Amino acid sequence: MMGSIFSPARFFYFSLRDFVFNKKNYILLAAITFGITVVISFFSQYFSSNIVSADNSNGSFFSTYLFFSTLGVAASSFDYYKKNSLMNDAFMLPASFFEKWLFAFVKTLILWPIVFIAVVFLGFFIGEFLGSLVFSASFSPFPSFVHSIGPVFSGDYMLGFISSHAIFFFGAVFFRKNAFFKTLLSIICFFVIFVLWLILWAYVFAFSSSMVFDVFSRMYLSWDVIRMIYIFVIVFFWGMSFIRFRELENINGF
Repeated sequence: MMGSIFSPARFFYFSLRDFVFNKKNYILLAAITFGITVVISFFSQYFSSNIVSADNSNGSFFSTYLFFSTLGVAASSFDYYKKNSLMNDAFMLPASFFEKWLFAFVKTLILWPIVFIAVVFLGFFIGEFLGSLVFSASFSPFPSFVHSIGPVFSGDYMLGFISSHAIFFFGAVFFRKNAFFKTLLSIICFFVIFVLWLILWAYVFAFSSSMVFDVFSRMYLSWDVIRMIYIFVIVFFWGMSFIRFRELENINGF
């Protein structure tokens, strides 16, 4: 029974097939990341007299870049299963639906961040080496890399990162086209409606505009509550993505 749901050998060959089939896209994404890193680390050497400020700026950039690139990768996880010309071939692949879902999950949440960090480190090494030659600056790629990539490993960033992945991962299997933008638009619409509801609620119960601002100023959620919300979002949307992908298989008769 377990073998019909998950087989390590079958999972490995399915993963290998995906990398061979999509290698151009993966190489292009890694090359763009490498090029951006080299350019940033190269010119950071020019500002080496203000290295702490530069590293902090780099840290904000790379954590943001990892965040949105992962969401983009997550939102395209199931494109292969939604193209009419490839759909039959995709669902007929010798792998269980769980293996297909699990591979998309591992590829977007685990493999891409690992590749990102490795490519960024290599980019820092090359960029700082070239910068040290051109600008006669000190060559110290490892401290710069740690400062720049460090924000990625903070606990609150990781929770926000994983919960956002869960939402866009679900969007990838829920929306047939333009999953990234439709998911992003759905999130914006949700927050707009939520804020409007809060304003309406505040007016109803506060009875005056002056008290509305006082209500909002008193609203406070502890980090423990926020973390619980993050965890709920993660579990809910990963579970929904699994259910939706299973439905997609059933709808297409596989």
